[in-house]
Amino acid sequence: RIENLTNRRPPAIGIYDSDLGAQNYRFMFEGVRQFGNGNQDSLLAETSPGAILVWTKQQANNTFGHVAVVERVTDAGIYISEANWDANQDGQKTTDDGIRFIPKEKLAQLGLYLIPAGASAVSKEQFSQRKKSAT
Repeated sequence: RIENLTNRRPPAIGIYDSDLGAQNYRFMFEGVRQFGNGNQDSLLAETSPGAILVWTKQQANNTFGHVAVVERVTDAGIYISEANWDANQDGQKTTDDGIRFIPKEKLAQLGLYLIPAGASAVSKEQFSQRKKSAT
């Protein structure tokens, strides 16, 4: 879906190490920001379709974490599409095609990570440094 929205294919999880957790996407790209109290309006203003939301395994309450694609952005929150998961009930289902809405207050409460649409991948060394500093 990201490729359809941005005309770019993001690198696959696992290209830098053998850990295939979706949560690792937050270390793979330039410009990653985290939602928190007080910054959700500015992050929403900077977000566009094709961006990626990342849940860590703690936020997702599972082994690997989760990612979702931003479909649409409003002042009130973000519409996402996803596969193999149901946003851990973090958003409200809006249609039968799997699109969900996550209000900006919930984005801040969860502290989800946001990868900008079209963000460039980092080098393997940068990935390793970012991952190491997060643990």
